[in-house]
Amino acid sequence: MPLPVVAVIVAVLLGTLAALVVLVLVLVRRLARMAGEVRDLERRIAPALAQLQADAEVTSAELERVGEAWSRTGDGHNG
Repeated sequence: MPLPVVAVIVAVLLGTLAALVVLVLVLVRRLARMAGEVRDLERRIAPALAQLQADAEVTSAELERVGEAWSRTGDGHNG
């Protein structure tokens, strides 16, 4: 192979490598930004999730009491 052809091949390979490096850097920056957004969303929804958990516990306790009362009234049969 003549020297100019090798030089062109090497230049194309180096250009491709540089493009891949830039692409990886852009993707890493985007992932870092998205990770920050996810942490922010977690902080914002944490109080609502805690309230939902507390509500679920209250609802569960109320359903248990209703079930027990229902079973004491003759297994829920009318008649």
